[in-house]
Amino acid sequence: MNLEIVSVVLTGAAVLLGVWRIHASYEARNDAAHGELAKRIDASREELDRRVDASRAELGSRMDTLNQRMDTLVQLLARPGAPSAER
Repeated sequence: MNLEIVSVVLTGAAVLLGVWRIHASYEARNDAAHGELAKRIDASREELDRRVDASRAELGSRMDTLNQRMDTLVQLLARPGAPSAER
């Protein structure tokens, strides 16, 4: 009977060791995957930041052009003899 108990205990210990090794393997793979994911997220964030900055610069340039055109229009309308806005 002692041999049966020792056999069961050793089998249980072997199973636990196997499960622990599998778990450790998955943890290592999971950590590596998280590291890769973090790198991709950082690269995507940098790309989006560049796109936002470029769009902001383009929009600023367009706003400057629009403001210049509006100033020119106001100056033309403010001249004596300019067509009146009231009809």
